[in-house]
Amino acid sequence: MTTPALSFVIPLYRSAATIGAMVREIETLAVEGGHEIILVNDGSGDATGDVCRALVRDAKVPITLVELARNYGEHNAVLIGWRHARGAHIVNLDDDGQNPPAEAVRLWRHAKESGLD
Repeated sequence: MTTPALSFVIPLYRSAATIGAMVREIETLAVEGGHEIILVNDGSGDATGDVCRALVRDAKVPITLVELARNYGEHNAVLIGWRHARGAHIVNLDDDGQNPPAEAVRLWRHAKESGLD
């Protein structure tokens, strides 16, 4: 398994209605060197886990799903996602598309071209 160039870390809480569209959008992105998605379900009480397991099953890019036993908060979910990320660069995104994934790729390209970590 090769190391992806970019990891998208997405903390999830009650995200069953939004995460599918977000993952599909990330899957369409062109990332030189490849990319992966890390989903961290932070104890959601809705169908988030079921939706995510279906996304993993049908994934077009590697997806890692981490399911926490209870809600530990966004900060902890992000840090857990970082621990599972394998990419040379990591981008955090919200589960609702507030920040467009294409903009994250644009920032990553700038960091890569500028030699930034």
